Parts: sequence; structure tokens; C-alpha cells
Amino acid sequence: MTFALVRSYIETRVAAAFPGIEIVYDNVQETPPAVPYVVCLISYPTTTEPVICQNESAVEQLRGNLQISCYAERGKGMKPLEEMGAQAMVLMNRMYDWSSSVKVRCGQISGPTPVLAGTEPYGLVTLSCPFNARVPEGTTTLSLTTRDVDLTNPTRKQITKGKANTKEVALTTPVDGLTTQEDANQNFAGRIDELETEINAGTY
Repeated sequence: MTFALVRSYIETRVAAAFPGIEIVYDNVQETPPAVPYVVCLISYPTTTEPVICQNESAVEQLRGNLQISCYAERGKGMKPLEEMGAQAMVLMNRMYDWSSSVKVRCGQISGPTPVLAGTEPYGLVTLSCPFNARVPEGTTTLSLTTRDVDLTNPTRKQITKGKANTKEVALTTPVDGLTTQEDANQNFAGRIDELETEINAGTY
């Protein structure tokens, strides 16, 4: 089961999205910290998809829901809450990482919804989104890059000994100044968000 891997993937990115702000995770602490702070809740309200590709490269797909609530001091205006809400939206929009073996893709975001009623000494905004997560069966690490993979048939530019890496592999047909596999990888990485947006919009 891959719940722990998916949780680790999401929680690591939530912590990175709110530097200097304490994060409260599921089943970690009962007493809230001093404001500002963020509560991260991960749940699986729908079903677990069956394992597909029943072979040595099997993939498990999970459907879940991510909720992020941002807390700030009451009576100090909406700026702190809206700034944290914007950080949460960016986090959800950029959750997918093509280089990671754990693939988490967030769906439509609801919120930020302000909750300001009551007498508590804090106000909050809440955002939530569904997500799909795919994890190859047997995954034990969260990332793999082309530098970690041996090429089946490397064509070397200069190096004649040792393992080839992507900087040493010439493209068969250089395009737009890209001459090595590493150049192509970096160009693709820089365009992945734009390509995904075009594909999702049906304009690619």
C-alpha cells in the first residue's frame, strides 16, 4: 500500500511552501500552535483504484482529497490570510512533479473560503482539492533523474571510459541550439507546466 509515500510526498511540499510557518499534520498534535499556522489534512473519501498493469511494473492509483487551512490573528485584516491562501493555491497547482516516481496531480481547487464567524482569536481561510496519486509498485524512493539511469546504447561525444551521462550524449538531430540530451531534458523541464496547461485546455 502506498498511502505513506503519497502522504510524505504531499507533506514535504506543504512544508516547503510555507517557510517559517508551523504546519499541523493529521494525528500529530492536538493543541494548536500560535498563529500563524497551517493545517494540512489528507483523506481518501472515495475508493482506491485497483492495481493496473499486473506485471513487474504495476502501478497503484489512489484518489484522495487535500485540505489546507491557513490561520492568522483575528482583527488584523485579510492580507495575512489571503497571502497564505495564495501560497496554498500555488502549491496545489504545482503539486505534480514529472521527475518524481510518486505522481500526485491536484484537480479543481475550491476556495480560499474565509471563516471569520465566532469568538476565537483567529480567522482562517480553507482550500481543498481532489487529487489522483500514482505510485509504481515497490517504490522506495521519491525521485529519479536521468543521471541515475544507464543508457542502453550511449553515443559518446568525448568521454571514452566510465558511465555516460546525459551531458555526454549527443542528439542525433540538434534543434534550436540543443546539442545534448541534457540540453533537451532541461528545455523540456522548463516547458512542462506550459505543455500541461495546453494539453488540459485541448490547445496542444
